[in-house]
Amino acid sequence: MDIVAMVPTYVECRILRRVNRFVVEVEAGGEQVLAHNTNTGRLLDVLVPGRLGLCRPLEKPGKTRYRLFAVEYAGGFAVIDTRLQEEAFARAVELGLIPWLGVAGLPAGGSGLALRCSASCWTVGMEGYTLRLRALC
Repeated sequence: MDIVAMVPTYVECRILRRVNRFVVEVEAGGEQVLAHNTNTGRLLDVLVPGRLGLCRPLEKPGKTRYRLFAVEYAGGFAVIDTRLQEEAFARAVELGLIPWLGVAGLPAGGSGLALRCSASCWTVGMEGYTLRLRALC
């Protein structure tokens, strides 16, 4: 199995509560701290109080000290960090691990990722946090 993303430094935490769309209160290292959440989805069955989480220490902590990137779920961990998901997806495409997906090209300026599925009539365009799926036929 190929590694498409790696988190070299992380701390275990316990989910306490979701403060708002971007902040989760966790217990890490014996203290209650705030962690940044990049996933604005509801995550009602994932961000459950008491559940084990994994956090990355932030390089420049402010209101939040960590970024929550994974939460214990269904016998494993669900990666909820949208930035990490994007990095892993781009790396998987780069390594050719998604063979049915053909790279259509990068947008001007080299930011984002534009992909085309050559096996069907669908195209996927991804730039930053926006994911678009549209039919071509």
